Amino acid sequence: EAARAGEAGKGFAVVAEEVKQLAKETQDATERIAPLIENIQSNVQRAVDSIERSTTSTGEIHEAINTVAAAAEEQTATYSEINGQIQMATQKTENLKNEINVLQDEAEQNLEESHQLRNTAEDINRYSEKLKKGISGLKF
Repeated sequence: EAARAGEAGKGFAVVAEEVKQLAKETQDATERIAPLIENIQSNVQRAVDSIERSTTSTGEIHEAINTVAAAAEEQTATYSEINGQIQMATQKTENLKNEINVLQDEAEQNLEESHQLRNTAEDINRYSEKLKKGISGLKF
């Protein structure tokens, strides 16, 4: 066609050859770019998957932190209750100690009074013996 058209056809042939060459270069570039695009898409998908896993992990970590916080609150409440009971037991022990001290003081006082009573009984017994001897000497 270009040869029949003459001089104008030669210019057309040059342009057509350049267009053909550009089309081939475009096809080659497309073939080179297609794997790059696929690779980019694959990397983007892996990044999205990684972000989703990270989001899921973050949610799980958040739940675990909430669980730990709840357990810590429970333990704090338990320790507080135990501490209150220890303080109550300490107070009761102190009261019992005071009562034992009072009982000990009373026991010591009772012991002292028992000694005095025994001494008095011994004195009465001696006087009774003297009286008996004195009476046995009397004749009626």
